[in-house]
Amino acid sequence: MSVGTRCPAWRRVRRTQAGRLVGLAAVAGLAAVISAANRVPHHPAVHLCCGYTPARLAAGAWWTVLGSALLIVNLHLFGVNTVLLVAVVLPYVLREGFRRAATVFFTGHGVATLALAAVVLPLAAWGWHPAEAVRVRVDVGSSAGVAAVGGALAVSLAGSLPGRRRRWGGALFGAFAADFAVRLLLSHTLAEVEHLIALSIGALLGRRFITGSWPRRQAEWGRWREEKQAMAEPQRTGAGPEELADLAWMVDCAVRFGERKQAAALAERLLEELSRHYRAMRPLRLRCAPHVGAALADEAFALIGDVEQLATASPDGAEGGDAGADERPVTQLRPRVERLVAHEAAEMAALGQQF
Repeated sequence: MSVGTRCPAWRRVRRTQAGRLVGLAAVAGLAAVISAANRVPHHPAVHLCCGYTPARLAAGAWWTVLGSALLIVNLHLFGVNTVLLVAVVLPYVLREGFRRAATVFFTGHGVATLALAAVVLPLAAWGWHPAEAVRVRVDVGSSAGVAAVGGALAVSLAGSLPGRRRRWGGALFGAFAADFAVRLLLSHTLAEVEHLIALSIGALLGRRFITGSWPRRQAEWGRWREEKQAMAEPQRTGAGPEELADLAWMVDCAVRFGERKQAAALAERLLEELSRHYRAMRPLRLRCAPHVGAALADEAFALIGDVEQLATASPDGAEGGDAGADERPVTQLRPRVERLVAHEAAEMAALGQQF
């Protein structure tokens, strides 16, 4: 099977994106199930795992900090939560991966929740009545986590888009911050403070993630583009491994019997077939481990260079007395072609599942 007829890097990218979507769908489905079960007022199981209040946190129910992010009070199929899921969370999951999106979501939600609790609980202990009311108030919802993902998405766009399009990330972050600030000034609710904290945490985590993720993603897509380019190159049906070995043997025989002109013509044909074979094996070299791909390339380059030397040699140069001694090392072409093909076949067999 010719490796030029497949694009393993593209299949790997598609599998990765599919896995990210499955992870996002699983978390969204879990939140939907929990939220639907909460339609029964004070459902015991839902309250146990997701009913967060600062008072319960002070009593030791720390798991409710994360569980509260999965409980949506007013859940609608085509509501604000669905819009935010598609417009904010989904793009970040596709860009940076499900694990990083989940880390940003729950970390932003948790840090913002704990920051407010760190202020509310001491004030309530001192007897301030507004803080006492907030202390026992149920605080659930995914908005803080989505705000954190929005901040990370803005940083991801600003750090990866080329040229002036980087401003889109800054504009997105500014839009989120302005929206939360205006709502805070108008409504004076702690939820908007929580959103601003989560937005900042998401931006910090996004900055940390983008430093390592974007170069790897660029390298992966660059490798896929190279493989696609290799597939798109016009290639007629070239010689197979046996034909290459036979053609190399013919060149060896022509050189051995002194037929320099015929050897040059055969070497030219062999050079053309080896060059075509080298291009066809490019996806294999890209898919191999770096040191293996480099070794295959070096072996092929050395062989092509020696064949090119024979193809461009002057027929009159054979009359010199020392010509045979200079050209003797490059006349053993058939064993070298067979070794190259065997090495490529071994790597192809090792990566047979990807090809």
